[in-house]
Amino acid sequence: MEIDGNTLVNFKNRRRLFVTARVVLFWRDVMLKFWVMGVSALALVGCSSLSIDRMNHGLASAMGQNVSQLQSALGEAVETSSDSGQTKYRWFAESHIEPCQIEVWADADGVVRKTAWSGYEVACREFAEGLNRVFPTQ
Repeated sequence: MEIDGNTLVNFKNRRRLFVTARVVLFWRDVMLKFWVMGVSALALVGCSSLSIDRMNHGLASAMGQNVSQLQSALGEAVETSSDSGQTKYRWFAESHIEPCQIEVWADADGVVRKTAWSGYEVACREFAEGLNRVFPTQ
């Protein structure tokens, strides 16, 4: 069998077309996977940032208020200690990843002067909902 120049050119063109098509399909699949992962990550971030925003907003709103408002939002503190005329209140929630911990310092009159929190968003969700109930976001 004899292969002429046109047959060889057609073969090379078909091979290039096949390789190009495979490369395009590969990159399409890669981009689709990144797109799906990106949308999923944004959805998760959107959910988790709501609790974080509520924690930040609620504790910021509690500054200058009586500690009894925080107690109605968070429940009774698991630990209370006094030091230098201030009372430290601590709330704690367990989690498999990282626990949620809230610390609040109030002066002798029970006015909140300092707040801090740390923890995993899921562990803090119940506290965030309580804070949002007492100190609603706009």
